[in-house]
Amino acid sequence: MLASCLNFLDRQIFSILIPAMKAELNLSDTELGALSGLAFALFYSVLGMPIARLADRTDRGRVLAAAVALWSAMTMLCAAVSGFWQLALARMMVGVGEAGGTPPSHALLAERFAPEQRSMAMSLVALGVPLGILSGLLLGGFAAQALGWRWAFVLAGLPGLVLSPLLLYCVRDRRRFDGRWGGADTDVGVVCTLRALWSIASYRYLLVGAVLFALSSYGLTQWLPSFLVRSHGFDIRGAGLVLALLLGVVGGLGTFSGGLVADRLVKFDRRWAFWCPAVSIVLFAPCLVAAMLASSTSAFLLIAAIPVFLNFTTIGPTYAMVQQFAAPQQRAIAAAFTLLVINLFGLGVGPLAVGLIADLLSPKGETDALRHAIIIVSAGGGLLSGVAFLKAGRLLGRGEAGMAALQRA
Repeated sequence: MLASCLNFLDRQIFSILIPAMKAELNLSDTELGALSGLAFALFYSVLGMPIARLADRTDRGRVLAAAVALWSAMTMLCAAVSGFWQLALARMMVGVGEAGGTPPSHALLAERFAPEQRSMAMSLVALGVPLGILSGLLLGGFAAQALGWRWAFVLAGLPGLVLSPLLLYCVRDRRRFDGRWGGADTDVGVVCTLRALWSIASYRYLLVGAVLFALSSYGLTQWLPSFLVRSHGFDIRGAGLVLALLLGVVGGLGTFSGGLVADRLVKFDRRWAFWCPAVSIVLFAPCLVAAMLASSTSAFLLIAAIPVFLNFTTIGPTYAMVQQFAAPQQRAIAAAFTLLVINLFGLGVGPLAVGLIADLLSPKGETDALRHAIIIVSAGGGLLSGVAFLKAGRLLGRGEAGMAALQRA
């Protein structure tokens, strides 16, 4: 959970520093959208597969510890940049490090918890997401105001260099026995695993739904600080404080509630693993539109708490279901492939699409270009995502023979 927290602290702090970096480095919204999304997601997604392969064949705890050290050091390196391409390179390297965070973590969890407990377990670890967002927004807002945006990056990276050796000591991979790695001699290969996963119809729709909602969610969270600054008159510190409470506290409650409710309902019908996110997402879209169109700041914050809560309820059930499909010896690969597609198209495209639409609207006299860009990307993607999750639940059980064979291997 601490590793997950630092993962999102180092990821989210970029968003609160966008106004300061835009002014000093003379960057456009499209460039900032690419830096907050595509530059990070490209390497995060693509390298997730080989790093997960390494984790499945070696010590997952050590892979996680090394990943934390790398992304923390690269976050600190962001403080030394002087232009777009240097910042892009640093963000890419943060993505390389963070590619080794989630797949080993999910695999370690799946080894320790039964299927009917995994949504809650995943949600407890995923509490690092809202806590990381909270920490990143608070730290970024206050540090940028007091010390400048460069020192904010330095302070964000330091905790990971402390946590990394603690992970080496504390996190154990239970597959080791008699001097061998439990998964190495039963390795069935990446291609075989992905072929079996893709044969499951409900997994395919889960992937589509998760990609669309990631596009919606990342497009929203990466640009909310700038939206408060431009449309509601906040300074960077004020925006960081408000969004830290909104995304961190309300998001944390949503993360915990999503896992708790899904685990209880799955005992009656395992399709609720899909239906719980579907219900949340379908309600998310209209609530988000109402919040973004609110005329006053107080109305925006009051209404926005609802879609933020609903947004975070989806995390635990979604990733728990991926592990339900995966063979034990290939759990990191299954998580990495899912994250590859989700982040490449969700995180990579979401913030970039919002920035691009905002730039396109601005020359036409659109005074609230960013507001409408967020509505188009986040609400539209959310509605389509809900439909995909509903379809995944209906198809659950079809085409699972391939993965069942792997699980018996």
